[in-house]
Parts: sequence; structure tokens; C-alpha cells
Amino acid sequence: ESGLLMLCRQTPEGLTKDFDGNVARSSCVSRVPQDGQIVGVLGHMHTLGKSFRLTIAPGTDREQILLDIPEWSFDWQMNYGLAKPLRVKAGEEILMECSWDRRTDPEREPKYIVFAEGTEDEMCFGTYGLVVDD
Repeated sequence: ESGLLMLCRQTPEGLTKDFDGNVARSSCVSRVPQDGQIVGVLGHMHTLGKSFRLTIAPGTDREQILLDIPEWSFDWQMNYGLAKPLRVKAGEEILMECSWDRRTDPEREPKYIVFAEGTEDEMCFGTYGLVVDD
């Protein structure tokens, strides 16, 4: 089992169960490693990206969307500073959700798309800047 699938507790079958031939979706839950403040966020996908969202404490009364890009642009792969740092606790969940749409580039030759670094491959990658407490 690949490291990313294991990290996100996913299987290839689970990731592809809702694929309709055009739109694919993926999600991954990680945990904040230490108490502190999140000061910035980043989302990363390539040219077939459709949407990107990063949410802290999903499904709880502390749920807050940190980054929401409902119509992805390849040019938006940058760090975004939060207007106000967000206090977080060790162990809180962070949910990353991505979707892709093959129709975004209708001129592209159909091929099997893999998670890789090439621009015509795809990714679902996100980070956040955490200033840890002393």
C-alpha cells in the first residue's frame, strides 16, 4: 500500500468509487501535531483541478474553513496568510478535499492520470503554517 493511501486511510477502490468518467474527488484527514496558531495555508493541484478546501475540526462546533477555492486555477498555488491567526490544539483534525474534472482541458489527449509532479499529472496537496506554543 502506498504511503499516501496509508496516510489518508484510503484504498484505490475507495478513491475511485464515485468517479463518473469526468470528475474525481479525494480527501485526507490529518491531525495538528502541536498546540499553536495556524498563520497561513496553501493548496496545490495541477491543470485539471476543480476545487480545493481545507477545514479545521470538521463536523465539530469549532469547524472552520481555512481555504476554499471552489473553482481552482493553476495560478493560485501560493501561501495565503490568514487575516487572523487561528488557535489550534494538538490532535485536532484537518480535512483536505480536492476534486478534478477532465473537462477542464478538453483538448488534452485522454490518458491515465497519476499522482505525480508533472503538470499533466495531478496532485491533492496542502500545507499550513503552524507557529507552535513555547
